[in-house]
Amino acid sequence: MIGRCSACDPNCYFVHPSGPEPCDYLFIGEKPGVQEDRRQKVFVGDAGMELDGLYLPLAGLERSQVRITNVLKCRLGASNAKPTEAQMSACARYWLAEEIARCRPKVIVLLGATACKLVPEIELDKDHGMPLWLEKQHARSVLGAWEGWVWPSYHPAAGMHQTSLMIPLMQDFERLRKWWKGKWKPPSESGETYDYSLTSGLPMWHTFQSAGYNWLAVDTENDRDHPFSIQFSRSPHQASMIMADDKAAICMLKEFIPVFNGLLLHNAPHDLYWLAQMGVTGFKFRDTMQEAYHRGNLPQGLKALGWRLFGIRMKSWEDLVMPYSRARMVEWLSRAWDWASDNRERQETQLKTKLKITYRRTAMERDIARIIKHSHKPDYDIWERAEEAGLIKDELVEICGLVPRPGIGHVPIEEVVEYGCRDADVTGRVGAWMDQQPGVEIAVEDWDR
Repeated sequence: MIGRCSACDPNCYFVHPSGPEPCDYLFIGEKPGVQEDRRQKVFVGDAGMELDGLYLPLAGLERSQVRITNVLKCRLGASNAKPTEAQMSACARYWLAEEIARCRPKVIVLLGATACKLVPEIELDKDHGMPLWLEKQHARSVLGAWEGWVWPSYHPAAGMHQTSLMIPLMQDFERLRKWWKGKWKPPSESGETYDYSLTSGLPMWHTFQSAGYNWLAVDTENDRDHPFSIQFSRSPHQASMIMADDKAAICMLKEFIPVFNGLLLHNAPHDLYWLAQMGVTGFKFRDTMQEAYHRGNLPQGLKALGWRLFGIRMKSWEDLVMPYSRARMVEWLSRAWDWASDNRERQETQLKTKLKITYRRTAMERDIARIIKHSHKPDYDIWERAEEAGLIKDELVEICGLVPRPGIGHVPIEEVVEYGCRDADVTGRVGAWMDQQPGVEIAVEDWDR
């Protein structure tokens, strides 16, 4: 009688892994499908046929050479719903660590989003087809003490449901073959130096003397409802930032734009709006987000493109802004708590010999204390909780000042310069890379206002 994990559905069959043990390659999918449950064999449905007939051959592999298993060993009922975190953890902890220890794989190929969650650092959109080394000290309990290479990939079924993913899937498996044979290495930016700076007014002219691009790469930042800055890059590894209130520098930027074919933007609608707010209009432009989309095998996000094309790990807006914004909001809540504690309800109780006076802690104090206590949790929305508790009201705003909403204005300027200039730099490099690729026509548009 085979054991069962706590998530197991006793009405479903346990679907055993298949393939050699030990093995060089261990492929891990999500859970058994209808055919797998019926036949009690792993990857024998449509996705298994795609894997065997298309993707494994591209990697130079045959089914008999690899071992295949799933995060969950049974189907969990008739539903195709994604497994919950609790179900994944229960089954993987019960089976997977021991299975990996027996197989001693050199490479673990994670098929799909569910399998990739076994390694929390993986972001599938950015990391598919990119090898990641896991060391023992970083191993998760669900993988045991194993050390080796992890290869994230979309699930073979993804190409059947979303045909746009077939090209990335095929390329990832081709890349797996080349990488294993030492014929391909992931891009890396280690050791590179960057020239990012805050510039203004007349000293800005020299930044255009050695332009390396035909198109000026531009990015904008806004602080909620207000423009914050313009960043521009004229050559790789270089970018400059102009503050939105630096009118002289913005006028000079407008004078230099005609030197280039036009502006290179990423997610043009966003940047066009904020450029117009700063008085920058009347130029030709390209949108690298659209160009990435039309290639069909690239992510559209700039952060994902920077990583996949150049090996650049870029900080997200949330990672940049939220720690400082949270700290400012906690300061505001602390001031509100001080005021609330100074205005507690006075209670008088007549005792036999004296009048007893006490001050009752208010509901506002309790709400604020609770929010501050949980404010360090990344998924805890302190602004939403403050709204729900009725704290954001005119009375407190008048006493404590405006509520510090999430925004780039809370971030030290040196970190903003690094973040914004990196976006402009990578936009320029993506555009230059696009220019070198055959087969896609570049769409140039006019922006007049």
